[in-house]
Amino acid sequence: MFEYPNLIIDVRDNGGGNENFAKNFAAYFVTDSTPYELVKYYNEATGRFDKEHIKILYPNDKKKYTGNIYVISGPAEMSSNESFVLMMKQIPNSKIIGMKTYGSSGNPKQYVLSNGVTIFLPSWQAFTLDGKLIEGNGIEPDIEIKTTREDFKETDPIINEIIKMTKMNHP
Repeated sequence: MFEYPNLIIDVRDNGGGNENFAKNFAAYFVTDSTPYELVKYYNEATGRFDKEHIKILYPNDKKKYTGNIYVISGPAEMSSNESFVLMMKQIPNSKIIGMKTYGSSGNPKQYVLSNGVTIFLPSWQAFTLDGKLIEGNGIEPDIEIKTTREDFKETDPIINEIIKMTKMNHP
């Protein structure tokens, strides 16, 4: 992967998972500690989301990819995958292309009520570094390309656009 001038990472259909896997992967693209997300945790003592924490991406000690990175985003992306998009937004040679993410996170915790009903409630609120709430809003791409299912009948219009962009950057 390190010999190519362009890398396309398609995460459009990733509904989330383990943020540590995302951090391990994104660590190939940073050379220094990089803040990427603000989280406010629920405080049972106050009944509010008032414990703040900045999430930081740390570089690994392996070879770094320094080419152009194009991350394809879309409305099916949620949770830890949105954190990955935020990580990649902090990398200067990376562009998020496609559509806004879904906007769902909150690290839900399970609670069993006295009547036996189980509910899941968020234990945090995730924000972009500039303070925009992700829940219900999603993350805007750097370059928006709106698509519908019909657009994919014969080809992928977003990948086609990225290929055009790579040709402009490297004739």
